[in-house]
Amino acid sequence: MRTTLLLAVLLTGCWKPRRAEDPGTITCVDFDDDEVTITVVPEVCISSSCSRNYVATCTAVAEDGVIEVRTQVRWGDRVGPMGCTDDCGPGFSNVVCSTTAEPGTWTVVYGDSEVEVELPSEVSCSGFAPAP
Repeated sequence: MRTTLLLAVLLTGCWKPRRAEDPGTITCVDFDDDEVTITVVPEVCISSSCSRNYVATCTAVAEDGVIEVRTQVRWGDRVGPMGCTDDCGPGFSNVVCSTTAEPGTWTVVYGDSEVEVELPSEVSCSGFAPAP
């Protein structure tokens, strides 16, 4: 039994937990009936053959004219003797979070970026493209 387990670990490798805080870009800020919905596209490099268990969370808090958005993504990367493909994909789809806010001018803060938005907006989904 121990030999089989050791052989399985040697052949498949171990999994190293990974985590990233606020990776990616906000692509949409939408407002409807005092609810602000924010869409984030997480940007992390995920291998199709050596990564697993993708989890992404998003929170938004509106207070004193500022909407602070935070995301966290978690996954595992295989380490060990097994070869991995050299591909690098996003691994995560869009992450959406929401909060309540009054109409008016708000500063949306995400990571090191911030942008001022007017809520409600003339367009159904205000684009958010922070400067690099």
